[in-house]
Amino acid sequence: MKENLQQSYSKIVELIGDSFNSLKESAKEKGQMFIDDWLQVFPELEAMGLEITSFGVVLALGPSLEVEMTGPSSAFSEERIEALLKEHELNQYVTLVLKTIRTTRQMHKKLGKGEIYDDLLVKVRVQVPPEVRVSLGPPTLV
Repeated sequence: MKENLQQSYSKIVELIGDSFNSLKESAKEKGQMFIDDWLQVFPELEAMGLEITSFGVVLALGPSLEVEMTGPSSAFSEERIEALLKEHELNQYVTLVLKTIRTTRQMHKKLGKGEIYDDLLVKVRVQVPPEVRVSLGPPTLV
C-alpha cells in the first residue's frame, strides 16, 4: 500500500513537472515574440525624432528589454503628437509611447511650468506589462 502511494505520488510530481516545463517554454516563446514586436517599434520612434542612447537586455525568468531614447522636446508638440497618434493608431506600442509623452507634457504644464526642457528622454522597459517613462530634462532619479 505504501509503495502504491509512493508510486502515485511520484507520477503526480512528474506530471506537474512536465506541465510546468510546458508552461515555461510557452511563456518563454510568448515573451520572445513580445520583445520581437517591440524591436520593430524603435525604428518608428527614431523616424519621429528620438535617438536610442542606451540599449540593454535582462535575462531572467521574465526577460526584459530596456531602451532609453532622447530627442528634442520641440519635436513633440501637442499638435504633432495628435497627428502621430492618428498615423500610428493601429500600433498599440507606438501609441503607448506617444500617449505617455503627451501625458508627461500635460502634467508638466499643469504644474505651471512655462518652460519646456530642450530634451525629451524616453525609457521603455519591455516586460509584461511594458513600462514607459518620459522625462522632460535629465532625470536625477533612476
